Amino acid sequence: MAIADLIARVKALTGVVLVRIETPALDLKSWAATEALLSELDESGEHLIRTVAQTPGSEGVVLTLHQDGRRSRCAFWGTPSGYELEGLVHAMERLAGIGPRPADDQAAALVKEIGRPLTADLYVAPT
Repeated sequence: MAIADLIARVKALTGVVLVRIETPALDLKSWAATEALLSELDESGEHLIRTVAQTPGSEGVVLTLHQDGRRSRCAFWGTPSGYELEGLVHAMERLAGIGPRPADDQAAALVKEIGRPLTADLYVAPT
């Protein structure tokens, strides 16, 4: 998906998403890249609120999404790119209460049967 499409999806958010960036040091290139990426996604600054926390001893940049003042279960280790970037925007949409629904009625029925929150780790690697 093109960056312009992702920017349009962020512009369509009806709410504000808090994004917390944790970094071991503010002079890391990965922190600067994450900040630049979020600035590009939300050019107007109306949809994403960014906070930065310096956490010495951490293993690099960790980006977490927050909803209603609480940390959600969405976290990204490192600067999202490629498929992860679309996953980041999708997570923002879900936290803002919008976004794609399951592809069909059968998938929706399967999801509904779960009946409780799940924790899942998703790892992305280029193929």
